[in-house]
Amino acid sequence: MIGAVRRSPLVLLVLAGACQSDEVRLSRPPQAFGGFDRPVPVGSEVALDASPSLDPDGDPLRYSWTWVHRPPESTARLDGENRRLVRFVVDRPGTYLVALVVDDGQSADTDLIGITAVEGSTTTPALQVVLPGVCHVDLQAIFDAPCGLSDRRVEITPRLMVQPAGLATTLRWSFLRLPPGIDEAELMTETPSGPLGELSFVAPRPGEYWVGAQLISDQTSSPMVVATVAVFSASIPAARRPIPVITAPSTARPQERVLLDARPSQIPTASVASRIDRHFTLLGDPSGEATLSDLATGCPPGQCRLLSPPGLGRYLVGLQLVVDGVESGTAVHALEVR
Repeated sequence: MIGAVRRSPLVLLVLAGACQSDEVRLSRPPQAFGGFDRPVPVGSEVALDASPSLDPDGDPLRYSWTWVHRPPESTARLDGENRRLVRFVVDRPGTYLVALVVDDGQSADTDLIGITAVEGSTTTPALQVVLPGVCHVDLQAIFDAPCGLSDRRVEITPRLMVQPAGLATTLRWSFLRLPPGIDEAELMTETPSGPLGELSFVAPRPGEYWVGAQLISDQTSSPMVVATVAVFSASIPAARRPIPVITAPSTARPQERVLLDARPSQIPTASVASRIDRHFTLLGDPSGEATLSDLATGCPPGQCRLLSPPGLGRYLVGLQLVVDGVESGTAVHALEVR
């Protein structure tokens, strides 16, 4: 090769040795994560899992759990101080603070987890309704869709309703968003008197139809849940449509950290999936000050968000997937802050 410089074997050996002597391995600190703060009823068993903790260098981690604070007169005990998973029973009302320390042999990191125990509280709403999340529809073949009834008519049926025996309730439906230019009167809504109070309506044109449902009694109501019907004009095989899913609590307190998890979303098996984009959006914010933040540890990049609602009200968070250029409908999660 013209202009190539020839070196003797001795020179090459010296250069290689110099490169090796300059090679320095930087050890990055681990990241501890033992779970989110949460309320529980007195008498509950609480499990704390350090599995989401990670070390950027892949070094093995050692775990250490210790008490920082317990309510007066509490005799709660951690069932293991150096294991990945620990349990304890909250035996008194008040706040329990547990510290998790992870150590990779070079450095350590600490996470504090707060558990608030309340007399007579429950982690399950007395009234609850569960809807399917996102249904994709081809406008020309609605009958063939999982939520289709007939030409341009779709149906949403609750998957589950929970209520105390003998309590009189009403399932209240509402449309939270319609495609531009569509009036609710055009939907020709019907609510048959079936055991689960399903809703059916006509989808006049493509777009997204967001439908909310609440179970109402004389004294209380369930958290609102949302189903999305995404109506497309162009036919894209179901095997290529991603389905976004958000798992998160339906209720929270002001300033409580709420994890919004998109990992259960369905990515098409027929897609090469060379590019997957997840778009979280804060769609409803009664405080005007809420923000979505990335989760530093415990979740693959881009698949989770944190929301700490500043005040009372209903917060709506949307998730849309784009997989190899194919857009999904928007999964909408409603969080009631009380």
